[in-house]
Amino acid sequence: MKDSNTIHQVKYIISIRSDYRQMGTPVFFGTLETVTGQKFNFITLAELNSLLCEIGGWIDTPPRTDGRGEG
Repeated sequence: MKDSNTIHQVKYIISIRSDYRQMGTPVFFGTLETVTGQKFNFITLAELNSLLCEIGGWIDTPPRTDGRGEG
């Protein structure tokens, strides 16, 4: 029987650029590229996070705020 705990590694190239506006916080945007050449553009760091979750199969859940912790 095959081991179901096989490690699967994936490599990405991430280019993040910043734009510092005169007023307000800096804006970050860029490109996420797979080694197979697929390119995904993002315009916020939150969008980058969503792309990584989608591509990597992660489920990104926010921490609980009700003070009860996990479970």
